Amino acid sequence: MIPLSLVNAYFAKKKNERAFTNDLIAVIIFCLFGIISTLLNQSLLDVNKWFTVFIISFLYFFGTILYVKTMIREKKSQKYKWSSWLYHAFIVLIGLLIHPIIMVMYIPSLVRAIVLYGRKIKIMQVGMIEIANSVFVLIMGSIYLH
Repeated sequence: MIPLSLVNAYFAKKKNERAFTNDLIAVIIFCLFGIISTLLNQSLLDVNKWFTVFIISFLYFFGTILYVKTMIREKKSQKYKWSSWLYHAFIVLIGLLIHPIIMVMYIPSLVRAIVLYGRKIKIMQVGMIEIANSVFVLIMGSIYLH
């Protein structure tokens, strides 16, 4: 995580914290924390468990990048809007192929990406919706993993 944190520090020094690449690096760091918490409760050799935690987390947080960009910094960008909508539809379909619980886990992300797009929502409200959504993903992911 240290090299990734140094990349984040570089973006901060350049006053470009909102760069897409910086967001992506932060998501990878978050996902690595998920692996660490999994390893504290599972065998190091249980690669399927911690790799699944990483992938589930990454898919969710990557969607969050796209969603937040469409709600705050890139409100009028058709590129981000369609990227967000298509990505969220894609992860719901992938979820269906993996397991119905995974599909259900990503449905609220798809709904909020489409329904809330273009609405005037305060930044704090965007954050609160995202916290609720992340709790839902955590609960559904935990059910799937157990």
